[in-house]
Amino acid sequence: MKIYSFLLIVYLLFHTSPVFCQSSLEAEKPELIKRLEYEKQQAVSAEESKVVAWFAAIGLLLAAGILFKRIKDIQKHQKILDEKNCLLENVNAQLSQKNKDITDSIAYAKKIQDALLPSMSYAKNILPEHFILFKPKDIVSGDFYWIEEWKHQVFIAAVDCTGHGVPGAFMSILGSDLLHEIIKDHGITKPAAILNAMDKGLAKILHQHTASNEVKDGMDIAFCAIDKRNNLLEYAGAFNPLWLIRDNTLQEFTADKQPIGVFIDDQPKLFTNHEIKLLPGDLIYIFSDGYADQFGGQHGKKFRYKQLEEIVLANCSKPLYVQKDILEIKFDEWKGDLEQVDDMLVIGVRIP
Repeated sequence: MKIYSFLLIVYLLFHTSPVFCQSSLEAEKPELIKRLEYEKQQAVSAEESKVVAWFAAIGLLLAAGILFKRIKDIQKHQKILDEKNCLLENVNAQLSQKNKDITDSIAYAKKIQDALLPSMSYAKNILPEHFILFKPKDIVSGDFYWIEEWKHQVFIAAVDCTGHGVPGAFMSILGSDLLHEIIKDHGITKPAAILNAMDKGLAKILHQHTASNEVKDGMDIAFCAIDKRNNLLEYAGAFNPLWLIRDNTLQEFTADKQPIGVFIDDQPKLFTNHEIKLLPGDLIYIFSDGYADQFGGQHGKKFRYKQLEEIVLANCSKPLYVQKDILEIKFDEWKGDLEQVDDMLVIGVRIP
């Protein structure tokens, strides 16, 4: 027992002596340095992680604030947009209703305008073999046809008023009333005299007395009077000619290059009266410029009178109702998907 105690004391003295401690520290120094460096790095990393975490937290807070403000702005703009959409829907509803009201009014005006035109049965009774190809550009038309029998004469007119749609329709009513007044009330029956009277009457109605007058509206017209007793055709025209086909040959009677109405100068306008002795089988054609002026074809150009003349000549031996169908088909084919540019009117009559 005493020997073990002694050895323990010797061991403790030996290991706690300055020499032993110094040598032990020298041996453990590299390991201590490594351990200190590691602990230092861990401490730095921990601090850096804290800084990054703080910045991340601050960034998230800023992003959340920006996002929140953005959401609020979007909600605000959405509310304004919803209010504007609601207002726009109300305006559109009002416009749709107004458009419907206007369309309904124009549709009713068409009924009135149609009532002013001669009925098909009346025209058929006066002119046994004829056709009227009439295609308004809009619901109502600035073109109109006028057929009337007065005593021993039959009067036929193809009239093209300035404009189309509602303005043209107003002018057509004026024109129709003037023709009735001039022929039936005043007894004027020569086409040139009728056009002279129409010119003065329209200028008076529209107050077209000076060159500075703002109303420049007028009419182009081809007007025919057929005397049944004498087989005599009288014609006068304002821009719109008359075609006569006899023995497969077309002859054009030119119109005066001046309109009905529209103040030009101080000199009164006078129209030329043409007289044509008719033969059985003669064909006469009068028209507005709507057919020839229609754009279409492969190159989107005007149809022009030359093509219209060729179609009429190529089909003149066919019944009038067949000619009408051919002209309508050709017109629609030429127009294709393009818009109709003007009112269109063509009248054909065969003399019995």
